[in-house]
Amino acid sequence: MAGGNIKNIVLAHNNMNSLPDSGKFDLTYKWLYLGSNYINLVKWEKKLKWLERLYFSEELNKKAWELREPFIKWISGLGKDYGNSLVWWATNISEKNTMSSDLFLNLCYLGICKDILDTEQNIIIICEEWHVYIAVHKLLEKSGKPFSKFAGWHYIFIKSMIKEVLVFSGRWGYHLISLLKYHFMAGLSRKESLPLPLNPDQPTVIIHSCIDQKSFKRDRVFDRFFTILPEWLEERGYNVIRLAWLYNINRNLLPLYRILRKSNAYIIPQDYISIADFPRAILTVLKGLNVPDRNVDFRGLDVSSLILKEQFLQSAAGGMVKFLMYFNMITRWKKAGLKCDFFIDKFENMGLEKPQILALREFYPETEIIGYQHSTISPFMLKFSTTREEIERGIFPDRIVSNGHFFRDILIKNGFPQEMVVSGPALRYTHIFNKNFTGKGTAAKKKILVLLTLEVSSSVELVHKTLRWLGGTPWTVLLKPHPMMPMGKLLDSLGIGKLPANFEWAEGEIEECLHLSSCAIGTAGAALFDAIGAGVPLIVLARETTLTINPMGWLEKELRDIIPVVYTGEQLISALKNLTTEDSKVIREMVAKAKEAIVDCFNPVRDEFLEMFVQPEISRLPDVDR
Repeated sequence: MAGGNIKNIVLAHNNMNSLPDSGKFDLTYKWLYLGSNYINLVKWEKKLKWLERLYFSEELNKKAWELREPFIKWISGLGKDYGNSLVWWATNISEKNTMSSDLFLNLCYLGICKDILDTEQNIIIICEEWHVYIAVHKLLEKSGKPFSKFAGWHYIFIKSMIKEVLVFSGRWGYHLISLLKYHFMAGLSRKESLPLPLNPDQPTVIIHSCIDQKSFKRDRVFDRFFTILPEWLEERGYNVIRLAWLYNINRNLLPLYRILRKSNAYIIPQDYISIADFPRAILTVLKGLNVPDRNVDFRGLDVSSLILKEQFLQSAAGGMVKFLMYFNMITRWKKAGLKCDFFIDKFENMGLEKPQILALREFYPETEIIGYQHSTISPFMLKFSTTREEIERGIFPDRIVSNGHFFRDILIKNGFPQEMVVSGPALRYTHIFNKNFTGKGTAAKKKILVLLTLEVSSSVELVHKTLRWLGGTPWTVLLKPHPMMPMGKLLDSLGIGKLPANFEWAEGEIEECLHLSSCAIGTAGAALFDAIGAGVPLIVLARETTLTINPMGWLEKELRDIIPVVYTGEQLISALKNLTTEDSKVIREMVAKAKEAIVDCFNPVRDEFLEMFVQPEISRLPDVDR
């Protein structure tokens, strides 16, 4: 960035009215956009098209690495007064989940601003959110540097706050209606329940099974996360019960509940939950409005407005209510005489995992609680990080089963005790061990697979950039949504009509789509591993103004010459031309090397790894050849 002394700083909000006289700024001004909404960024580019924008994608990545460890320790300190209370562990702040919370990103923004103030001259700082605007305002005041802000900001601020209150009410209304709908439909199907076929002489395993709409196939249910594990356990003499967690369902619930009950393998949570349980769970979520209950700063910066935003969001998280009522559910399991020797859940270290752990510790103290790290871990997925202090007072599984030696090492490096983490199977990645599973796309076909994520903002940015840069090119571009992404939500956020002639939505499983593709483009998510595992060349498209959650970030040094990271359209098209060269020996060798590095991250699905769920002592054995 250019050197010099600050001459003039203008602080603006994302509301377009905050710069009504934007034409008055001459070419000495540069502008900076602090926000993750790519659509808003594009609007500002059009409004300020004659001014140079400060691109800080690389600086943001460096700042994130710099603040990563201080942030994790800071969050741990904020929770020290709450012990194992769900009032803390059910909050956004405690999760450190960068996929659903912008707290860490916003702290990085403040760090970027602080650095830029010492290097740039005339600058316009545009803040997407009010809480960031206020934090930057306080930073500028503390710096003593003169700055100006737009007239009438109080009016726009009040208007925005009224909107936030309406959104808060709307969220609670939606969640309460959803809770009642699920409760009512589960009750209507209850008469079709059959007794679970349990052998009292065999150990009982309860698996928390996340079931979405695509899990139902021809009146059967497939577990996307635990795949063959339930059947494998049953073959070895375990009673296996699935605890049904319905998610992202846009169909009539009643037939789905009937399928679950007729399978004679599922516990329906609503059978053990009463309407009378709702108020206490709702109150726990609402208490998040005052968590943490004291003023805090971060590295000498006033971040009270950023904390206030998180408090507002976590107190509106009505989706947590059903999980908080798991405590009541497990209490009633005990009264009903239900046996539970092992409880297996997904492990993402999120608030929705905590109530059942707390309840099992109280009512089933002999039960082994196992969390399965089923996906990949990016360096900036901070929810997979902890501290010794959190482990001592927190709510964690007795054992975490990783999906490979590589991820076990990462979890240990991220603060989890070595004795807590064992190396298990990659249940969701069996295809990458298939030597015959390679991409069938060729340069002649020119099919490019764009791998969208579960995060709406990331997917919107990826779709808009590929539409702008690849629309009308010779390539056929397949847009592959995340399997758990509600398509209606994605389409509404995109705000586009008809796709270009060379674009289409990809259908089918990820493996099928990769077979058709000569190259893949992605920005985050486990699907990046899928692409390389399938032998398909991959390009990582970095985010503009937010964190790039690249699951291969831990392998950056090993793969940087094999998997290009691009920032512009020119770089993307150049990389595509290089990677789609038909029958290129160099390309095949590069992809093979990348695949070897990726395959080494995971364990195959074999007995010695599956046994980690129920026989942890085997984890002391040396690594086996894979």
